Amino acid sequence: TSTWGVITCRYQDMYDSIKNSALSAKKYGGLGTMVTDWGDIGHLQYLPNSYTGFIHQAVMTWSDESEEDVVYLLEKMLGKEVTEVMLNLSKYTELEGEYRDYGSRLFYHILWSEHAQNYEDKLAYFDEKMKYNLLSDESIKSIDKLLNEEENKLVNLESLEAKELLNSIKLLKTLLAINKKLRDGVNEFSDEISGLEEFEKNHLTLWCARNKEEGLKFSINRIIWLKQILVQKNKKGDKHE
Repeated sequence: TSTWGVITCRYQDMYDSIKNSALSAKKYGGLGTMVTDWGDIGHLQYLPNSYTGFIHQAVMTWSDESEEDVVYLLEKMLGKEVTEVMLNLSKYTELEGEYRDYGSRLFYHILWSEHAQNYEDKLAYFDEKMKYNLLSDESIKSIDKLLNEEENKLVNLESLEAKELLNSIKLLKTLLAINKKLRDGVNEFSDEISGLEEFEKNHLTLWCARNKEEGLKFSINRIIWLKQILVQKNKKGDKHE
């Protein structure tokens, strides 16, 4: 479903991968196809972000469907507003710049803070890795505009899916703010730490709405590790003042 490492989904990667798989199975006599939603690095993508891939795979297995069929079935399942937001969010990675074959630049804050746990100088490792994932001004403005627009469409909706998407937007906006400060050399992340804590508080409730509580610690550790990196950045900034 191309939801791994992006918080939402990478629509075009999902669509083409599933389409090619289904067409190849039909052409060469395959017994079927399998669609997956990978959960390592905390499974911070909520389930609705994979619905598009599940539906696309199901329909594509039986017919050569069009994108309109997928949207139609999503709207029947989730409603027009939630479907529109989910599909728009699934294309945010296209605004980040040069194509990456997996994950997104915003998600790499989480990925590299996890990998940093294996190093003595966690901050130096994180900073070195993030040098290659900093966004341009144009990308930051475009993504910020998209996230604000989609957030405004959800604020009055009460469904679980709407709340999950709102929390996804909260996390992406916080990661975007972190990215901008890293690029600008700012070592003051109090607002971003608060943003991660707000996401974490919401995540505690949303996780348990669909998943076993036993997996929650595994998931939330990814946010805790990123917060720890930002706390170190704050301390580094204090020393320089």
